[in-house]
Amino acid sequence: MEIQNEPDDADDLAQDEAPPPGHAATVAIGRYLSDTLSLWRLCETARCRRRRRCMHVAPECLKACLPLLSDDVREGAVAFVQGKVEGLSYDDVMAESQDAIMAMEEWLWRIEGCPTRRTARENASSAAP
Repeated sequence: MEIQNEPDDADDLAQDEAPPPGHAATVAIGRYLSDTLSLWRLCETARCRRRRRCMHVAPECLKACLPLLSDDVREGAVAFVQGKVEGLSYDDVMAESQDAIMAMEEWLWRIEGCPTRRTARENASSAAP
């Protein structure tokens, strides 16, 4: 009698390997994805905008902000982060998902070109002689 260690379905394997939603790795990857897409610019949390990165609960930010992005931008960001996790070079990720990565880069070019909201303190300090 042989013992079969391989799952019947590859999706079952992926589900078994994925950490649970509140796990530190899941939170870190969500925050990295949020920061990669500069979602802090869309965030309603002042702390995120002030620090210019995700400082809130990343899954909540992603849930609120990802629907605002087009499918190809989301796919590009996921491919980029997944490639980073797998240790792939940028060129390798670009070769696999060129259209999606280009859409993500265009999004970043557009969103990074927008000035951030300035706080009253920043406005006052820049106006002072």
